[in-house]
Amino acid sequence: MRVYRASGLGGCMKAQIAAHLGFTPLSTDRFMENYAREGQLHEDEIVARFGEVTSRQAEVYRQVTPTVRLEGHVDGIRHEAVFEVKSMGDDTYRRWIKDRWNAGGMLEKYKWQLSAYMEMTGLPAHFVAKNRNDGKVSEAFVDVPFYTWPDIMGRILEMEKWVRRGELPDDCDVNNYPCPFYYLEQQLTMELAEDEVLDELAQMYEEASLGVKVAEARKKEARHALDVGLGTREKVVTAKSRVTYYEVKGSKVDISKMEEDGIDVERYKVPTVRKQLRVTVKHEPDGDSGGDDGDGTQDSESGDMPSE
Repeated sequence: MRVYRASGLGGCMKAQIAAHLGFTPLSTDRFMENYAREGQLHEDEIVARFGEVTSRQAEVYRQVTPTVRLEGHVDGIRHEAVFEVKSMGDDTYRRWIKDRWNAGGMLEKYKWQLSAYMEMTGLPAHFVAKNRNDGKVSEAFVDVPFYTWPDIMGRILEMEKWVRRGELPDDCDVNNYPCPFYYLEQQLTMELAEDEVLDELAQMYEEASLGVKVAEARKKEARHALDVGLGTREKVVTAKSRVTYYEVKGSKVDISKMEEDGIDVERYKVPTVRKQLRVTVKHEPDGDSGGDDGDGTQDSESGDMPSE
């Protein structure tokens, strides 16, 4: 079962797709640790101030397809309405006061989240914004979701198309900050040069390299089993799949025949230099400190294939 989160629904689709495809999220603690802690304190203070809030952090969900669903946790239920609290910095709060739901930025993400909660519970919403700087509070009551369930399904299914193809879109549709997948962004930042970030990327590279080896082995065994299963048949269609043999025409240069015909093959060879990458992750000593610099199978080293 693949799960999409209501809190992230309005965020960058590329980041959500990357998460479902198994890309490694980099730590954002240095950006958000204090915000997360402060956010919980502000939420608790608002709940205590308003009172009569039940079902704190209750899980809500709704199936999108038999294998995909949307989940979330509401801040609470108050007077038969979804009670949602957001603490904001001074600039965001000022935009909220001035333009309300047309303020854009994080407010657009909140609109998707709130709509998802309303659609999943069938309840209206009571939204409370708090200025983290001066403690001011502003309320809003929402009777009709900003986005309908077909809108929500459409956004999720669009991401599902990419996930099922195993591909990422080129561009980010929303500015996520801080984004745990910022190494996928078109405009990379200097933070990638930090040692801690490089360590995380090296670990990801090592794990991905191992995953490729395992996947290739599985693919090889599956191909062998399919060959046996199909026997002399060129095509088999079942209730869930279609397996077909087909021919691909191509050509290759026979060096030995060229030499037999008196052609000096060496004249046509062009020297090339290609850069390769070797990644060595320093694991805890376990009695084996040696390693093979070739394919990295003995010392957790990962090397990429040379590219043209």
